[in-house]
Amino acid sequence: MGGVRTNLDVLEARQQLFEAKRELSLASYNYLVALINLKKAAGTLTIADLEKIAPSFIPQQRAAADNYALVYYIAR
Repeated sequence: MGGVRTNLDVLEARQQLFEAKRELSLASYNYLVALINLKKAAGTLTIADLEKIAPSFIPQQRAAADNYALVYYIAR
């Protein structure tokens, strides 16, 4: 019976990890969209801005791009 509890704990931990990753992705997406809208409203949005964050919206490249885009814009 102990093995059943351990398996349940693992499944719950994996679910929590998935939810945390999903929330991080959503927060990253919302941040980048808000940044684009802010720069657009201020009249400072450039093609270079869009090129830098575009990989964040492509699933295959998103993992690597998320960190770059967020660090780049936070540091600016």
